[in-house]
Amino acid sequence: ALVPESRKTQGLLLNLSVWENAVVPSLKKYTWFGLLKYSTMYKHVNAQVEQLRVVTPSIQASVKNLSGGNQQKVVIAKWLLKNSNILLFDEPTQGIDIGAKEEVYKIIKGLSDKGFGVIVASSELAELVQLCDRMVILFNGNIVGEFQQVDFRDEAILHCAVTGG
Repeated sequence: ALVPESRKTQGLLLNLSVWENAVVPSLKKYTWFGLLKYSTMYKHVNAQVEQLRVVTPSIQASVKNLSGGNQQKVVIAKWLLKNSNILLFDEPTQGIDIGAKEEVYKIIKGLSDKGFGVIVASSELAELVQLCDRMVILFNGNIVGEFQQVDFRDEAILHCAVTGG
């Protein structure tokens, strides 16, 4: 599952509600002979909204009226409802405030702790250091460095990223 860099253009349907955005990838799971099972959908979406601490008046609210951090949580919720077990976060905290960043970091770490495969692509070194167990550095499409958490040294990582090795 992809949590894209631009949630507004690639991750959400801004004119739809929280619940509609959350179930789009899993609609098949919530249908029975072509009919939508609304009560099951609402129950599952409400559970995700509660678990991820999405601040919204209700799941009926338009996702475009949520803050950036809460919109990002809705993108994450849709993939959890889909039962995705590998998540690629591309610039996961772009355009969200510091408090929301910390909440997204907790969600990402929590998913990793629960055994989900988590890949984070970020241009923020501090974000990668906080979230990753291992870093692979790419330069011009080639792997030029690999660091385990115990070896995270800002200078070495930046040198590798800037010079290609």
